[in-house]
Amino acid sequence: MQERSPLHEKKTDVRVVRFLLDHGADVNRRQDDLCTPLHQVVRNRELEVARVLLEHKANVDSQDIEGKTPFQLMIEDGDQDGDQDGDQDIDHVDDGILDLGQLLVNHGADVNIRDEDYNTPLHQAMATDTLWYADRAEILLKLGADPNAENDAGETPLHQLFKDRDNFEVNPENYCDFEDSIICNVELSLERGAEVDTPCSDKWTLLHKAAFRGWPSVVAALLDCGANVNAKTKEGETPLHMVSQGLYNPRDHPPIDHDIARLLVERGADVNAQDEDKNTPLHSAALGGRLEIVQVLLDHGASAVVENGRGESSLHLVSKKEYPRYKDGGAGIAQLLLERGVDVNALDEHQNTPLHSAAFRGVLEIVKVLLDHGAIVDAENDEGKTPFNLVLRGDFGDYDRVGIARLLLKRGADVNARKKNNTTPLYSAIFNSATFYGWVEIAQMLINRGAIADAKNDKGETPLNLVSRGRYYPEDGVGFARLLLERGVDVNAQSKSKITPLHSAAFRGKLEIARVLLDYDAIADAENDEGETPLHLVSRGDYRYEEGGVGIARLLLERGVDVNAQNKSKTTPLHSAALKGRLKIVQVLLDYGAIAGAENNEGKTPLNLVLRKRLHSKQRWSPKVGFGIVQLLLARGVDVNSQDKYHNTPLHSAAFNHRRSIVHLLLDHGANPCAENEQGETLLHEVSRIKDDTRGIGIARLLLGRGVDVHAQDKDDNTALHSAAFNGRLGLAQVLLDHAANPTAENDQGETPLHYCHEENLTMVSALHDYWWSTVWTSTEGRGTCGLRYI
Repeated sequence: MQERSPLHEKKTDVRVVRFLLDHGADVNRRQDDLCTPLHQVVRNRELEVARVLLEHKANVDSQDIEGKTPFQLMIEDGDQDGDQDGDQDIDHVDDGILDLGQLLVNHGADVNIRDEDYNTPLHQAMATDTLWYADRAEILLKLGADPNAENDAGETPLHQLFKDRDNFEVNPENYCDFEDSIICNVELSLERGAEVDTPCSDKWTLLHKAAFRGWPSVVAALLDCGANVNAKTKEGETPLHMVSQGLYNPRDHPPIDHDIARLLVERGADVNAQDEDKNTPLHSAALGGRLEIVQVLLDHGASAVVENGRGESSLHLVSKKEYPRYKDGGAGIAQLLLERGVDVNALDEHQNTPLHSAAFRGVLEIVKVLLDHGAIVDAENDEGKTPFNLVLRGDFGDYDRVGIARLLLKRGADVNARKKNNTTPLYSAIFNSATFYGWVEIAQMLINRGAIADAKNDKGETPLNLVSRGRYYPEDGVGFARLLLERGVDVNAQSKSKITPLHSAAFRGKLEIARVLLDYDAIADAENDEGETPLHLVSRGDYRYEEGGVGIARLLLERGVDVNAQNKSKTTPLHSAALKGRLKIVQVLLDYGAIAGAENNEGKTPLNLVLRKRLHSKQRWSPKVGFGIVQLLLARGVDVNSQDKYHNTPLHSAAFNHRRSIVHLLLDHGANPCAENEQGETLLHEVSRIKDDTRGIGIARLLLGRGVDVHAQDKDDNTALHSAAFNGRLGLAQVLLDHAANPTAENDQGETPLHYCHEENLTMVSALHDYWWSTVWTSTEGRGTCGLRYI
């Protein structure tokens, strides 16, 4: 650690400094942070000490551990000057700092020195929100800082005045002072040769940024300095577009947005200028809910009927309600635009009217204005959707939805209007109840006004099908179901795939709805187009809480549903429950006489299916559940060595999925550890097929201990070692080698396990090579019999 020298002490007496230097003190001695005495005295604002150090050849360009020179520290370290809160007079330039800076510059300090982002000190000073830094920017400009220097983003220092302030909100107490500091730096920079219209990388000029931030005095100053009022950004937006969509909040200080807009148009801004998407400033102001700006633009000749590139008028955009800070402006803007001749039924590129937009966004007050001006209540867009269809699919609160629905119906909306997929408003209301709760009121409203309760969509589903599978509170679901059934909806109506409402309720585990449907004489054993009964569907259903599914299964079985009914693939409900891992339903089915050893059309029993489930499947369940199902099936006498049509046994499946506890259980119940499938694959082949070297090693040891042949070959003459090598199973390969597996065994292509090693698995190659060398080549029988071409 470097010792601190007297020259580094704070507030050192100039006479002491001169004495030390005259007697050989190192003027450029560095501390651990690489600061020299000049760094220290500049940070302390000690002008005369700095002068003495520089007279003794102090290195003005030396950098500390952060790469900063003394000049940069002078600009950045504001705490030595006290107040940074904006209370000082920005017209006063700290002559002490100016003198210190001039001293450094006179001795070669680079006033335009760059940091890693190629920013100069002037960039940094102008990028900070405090008035103290505004004062420093003035000092830098007086020291000769280049106002046109560009950083690696192509931005000049003046661009930094408006950068990185997305979360900046003006404080009413210091707004004027802050804006004055901006103007001061703008004017001083322009006096020193700054280009007023220099664009940054996105072609925003200073005027764009000042308008966007809502700084009227700065806008005026820039215009007075010749800023181009119609300059365009990369997206073709003018400053007038910017003020119409800016990031400022008029509640924080007196309204200024329309003042800026008025100033711009009075200085020649084109009120009908279009950006690349053909949006005018009026489009932007309408979309932002800026009522005062809309009024200014219209008063200065803005066209109210011009369309953007999507065929939208300003009326379409204000109806979209994208102005959270201007909640009361939308209806006023809509009224203004309609008074200026905008077509209330104008169509955009998708044939949406403003009423479609307002209904979808839930803007009740604008819906009222539009309807009062003759909006067509049942206008259809290019998807056949009316405003009423959209109000039922919108993303807003239930209060506005109910109010808009009631208003549209009062104005004559067709309660049975169909979209292109034949969906009616009633269907949409029930569909959306899956996400937005409490829609029974709207459904009741629709039915009371004559909605067809059993209208089918293009899938042949009635609203009852939908309510039977919806994700909502049970009381809402039951309410919907009773409402529809009381209006005569067919409880056994089938969709195009022959799914009844009871099928749907069973699949979703909706016990209370299933009970209502059965009370209304739903057919308990109706079959869909796959031959599945509701009992099949509840056994493989998609629901979180198994209690509902168990209740439905009992309910159906009590109504006489065949527990062993087979679908078209001869799958029984027990097959489905075992495959899905529904332990409690498996128990219920077995208690009601399900055949534990029933085979489907692939010869698989429920035991085959519960064990064939892949571990990485999205539908996997807890190992305890699988183990429990196997125990239940074995207790009911299922054949532990049953083979499917591919001759796989349950033990093949358990080994393939690395279910060690189940492999133990099956072996203890007499499973044959040497069974082969139709490909001649043993259980060791199955264990070695998965590319996960952390699993299956224990099963392999268990099987080898039960007498499984380590040299067994399948129909292609591959051994388990071939498969382990191919799948990169190093740990398993070592176990097989330890049990005398032959690394030189050839399959029917003449390939040994070494051929199957991937190039990147050098560890596997090395293991096989080492084993061959130590056990085969060194043996009398091995020498000369195994070609080195395999190693």
